[in-house]
Amino acid sequence: MGVRYGVKAKMKYYSCMVDLYGKSGELEKAEKLVIDILFKPNVGAWSASLTACGLYSCYELANGLENLASVIVQLFT
Repeated sequence: MGVRYGVKAKMKYYSCMVDLYGKSGELEKAEKLVIDILFKPNVGAWSASLTACGLYSCYELANGLENLASVIVQLFT
């Protein structure tokens, strides 16, 4: 994003993209973005991901995100 458009990526941009992917049903892309994020994912990114999982009844992905969240908490604390 920075190279192509000259805009420095911020956490709020990632959260917005996770939300957009989730609402459009692109749960795999949302999950990949959360995993590949350059920052510690914030509440907005987690909330958007879990909301999309509930919206599309994708509980396996929600469980995977829960496991990922516990790993990330351990890494950043």
